[in-house]
Amino acid sequence: MATATYAYPAGSVVFHVNAVTGVREAIVSAVNINVTLANGTVINYNIAYKNSVYGIATVLESVLYNDIDLALAAYKPLVDLP
Repeated sequence: MATATYAYPAGSVVFHVNAVTGVREAIVSAVNINVTLANGTVINYNIAYKNSVYGIATVLESVLYNDIDLALAAYKPLVDLP
């Protein structure tokens, strides 16, 4: 049987980076791993935002960070003007 590794287990506190909504703190509620021949392994996380009216979202691992400083560093290029 194949195994897949992922960065954030359910219950982890993460920071979601988005160009429109900024950096928001969330808790991972579930991890979804999909494997297809066409796309390979895709890891999505169901997250619930803390102190937010936006509620829940399903996001890729590439936009989540476990450290606020890393999240802010990833967000900065998204909003800096050329």
